[in-house]
Amino acid sequence: MAILRTGLSATLCALAILAGTASGQDDAKERGWEIFQQARQAAGVKADSVPVKDYVFELQSKAVTPNGEVKRRSKGLYLHPGLVRQEIDDPKAKIIVVFNGEKAWQIVPGDIHYMPDALAKQYKAELDRSHVLLLPPPPRDSIWLLNQEEVEGRPTDVIELREVGGPPLRLFVDVETRDIVKKMFVGDAPGGGMAQVEEYFSNFQESGGYRWPFLKRVVRNGKQATETTTLSLKVNTGLTESDIIR
Repeated sequence: MAILRTGLSATLCALAILAGTASGQDDAKERGWEIFQQARQAAGVKADSVPVKDYVFELQSKAVTPNGEVKRRSKGLYLHPGLVRQEIDDPKAKIIVVFNGEKAWQIVPGDIHYMPDALAKQYKAELDRSHVLLLPPPPRDSIWLLNQEEVEGRPTDVIELREVGGPPLRLFVDVETRDIVKKMFVGDAPGGGMAQVEEYFSNFQESGGYRWPFLKRVVRNGKQATETTTLSLKVNTGLTESDIIR
């Protein structure tokens, strides 16, 4: 009888642990979804918001390369849900990159270069991560609250999204403002291989009824990679597909 009671006690204990674990997972998912919705609202995504149909932007970028720091200015056009044109003023020539949602190509003086499908997929993943708050939300049970961490002195709630841009995407959501001040994911590194990518966001400003970060800093495997400043941003300007693909 003692053996039976011991076995039954162990079984009940195990079931209690499993129930507690399931309950904890449910709580983490529910809280993660709540924080994600708060971040969307802070960014301007509300029931009565005018949807973002397009936007035009100008950037000033600095990239750290083996040959030193490279600075570039660029102008970009975005048309929902995934058409992009970016015109880059390179020191040697003007470069235009176009993405139509499936294929990407580069236009240089006198020629057009189509990018490999793998690069086009990277471009699509980057767009999905960039517009994570503007696009329809991922499945509710794919978002989890992980923990709290400080990002540059500010407390954040860390949530993980498992169906955006491929590998799990972590969003660090400011506890006070609900701005996303950092994103972290595993991505392809320039020159091959994989890297832990950390994107830091600051200088949030309003445009078109939405709140946008005007400064983005990218760190790959712990090393500074790029810093991009948004010089101007105009929302819902009336862009058409012919403005992007031409």
